[in-house]
Amino acid sequence: MQCSHGVTLHATDTVDSSLLDAILVPGFWSEFTLHVEKALVTHADLVRRLSVRSSCCHLWSYCTGVCLLAASGHLSDQPATVTWWLAKAMLSVTIRCAGRVSITVFSMNELPPLRV
Repeated sequence: MQCSHGVTLHATDTVDSSLLDAILVPGFWSEFTLHVEKALVTHADLVRRLSVRSSCCHLWSYCTGVCLLAASGHLSDQPATVTWWLAKAMLSVTIRCAGRVSITVFSMNELPPLRV
């Protein structure tokens, strides 16, 4: 996967590998809720494959990738933090999958100051 600033990530296993302790589901470019809905259709096979993963395998995500985890059912009764514009898409995915996700929504003005 080609990332910004010339960084490239190389997968060493597939989502189905039993050797994995954790999987990072990356976010994808999206400007609208409709883009998220289309991505869920496009990546339906990935969502299905994630849905059968054991809870022993940690699943992590960020940004729009959280919607893929919600669609897989792995966020049922789990907290998730999303940006303000993604909240509607996240609720839509959660309702469609008959799950419950505790969503914390932040706008840039509400974020606490970053301490380094």
